[in-house]
Amino acid sequence: SGNYIEKSRKTFAEIASEYIENKYRANKVTSSTYLRDKSTLKQIEVSCSDMYNMPIQNITVYHIRQELLNLTQYSNSCISHIYRLMNKAFKIALSDRLIPFNPMDNENVIKPKSNMPNKIIEALTLEEHKKLLEVLEKSDNKYKYVILLQLHTGMRIGEVLALTIDDINYKENTITINKTLTKDEMGRTIMGQSTKTYAGKRMVPIPEFIMPAIIEQMQYANSQP
Repeated sequence: SGNYIEKSRKTFAEIASEYIENKYRANKVTSSTYLRDKSTLKQIEVSCSDMYNMPIQNITVYHIRQELLNLTQYSNSCISHIYRLMNKAFKIALSDRLIPFNPMDNENVIKPKSNMPNKIIEALTLEEHKKLLEVLEKSDNKYKYVILLQLHTGMRIGEVLALTIDDINYKENTITINKTLTKDEMGRTIMGQSTKTYAGKRMVPIPEFIMPAIIEQMQYANSQP
């Protein structure tokens, strides 16, 4: 009937690791995403140790449900990454005809919710914004102009630190944002070739009063070895 499944000792860890490596070698993900995927797999090894090195043919719905209960210690974002990678490993096993069905599709397999309180990110109030500007005006900290640029343009820190002289149009008072700092496969900070997302590529206007800060920042950056 075409339903024969050959016995295999291939483990969940092997399948998930091969998927991460193949995706990176195929240039489908950036180095930073590759590092995050490897970190996710490491978290699975710690939190789901019973099934991590188990042959995927031996993993049951019961195993998965029990292991998922261990994830509530992580943030919801982390849980989503783990759940997605687990599901992908079983999908690959199914497509490779190592298992007859994907146990993650079982209605009793439920993605858990974090026990951690949701982090609420709040913008500076107008009063806080004014106080920070007052402090920066009197400061000689080397990050002074980086913070000023973020305050007045909304740029991410990695975008500011990745700026080069060619990105600045002094005549039109604009900045072209087309790259950001990122990490390579070894975790070292490098200059990326693009922004964090496609929509991150943009041109932003520069208020005239902040232009001297940009010039000073460029001079400081060019003076560094």
